[in-house]
Amino acid sequence: MARTGTRHQALLKAACALGRLIGGGELAETDARTALLEACSAHIGIDGFGLEEVLRTIEDGVEYGKRRPRRVGRD
Repeated sequence: MARTGTRHQALLKAACALGRLIGGGELAETDARTALLEACSAHIGIDGFGLEEVLRTIEDGVEYGKRRPRRVGRD
């Protein structure tokens, strides 16, 4: 669980990482966004961390990551 004051940055980092996988065709965007929202749902409403900020951060991170696609190595 991310501490107060680190939540935005932790969510942005995760959203960027998943966005890269979405861009590389490795992950469905709906699945990634749902997982990110579920992961931070316990934080919404605590110390000013609101749903609008969460959704905006997910959007920003995913879109940024999609512009830098990453593919997982194949065995």
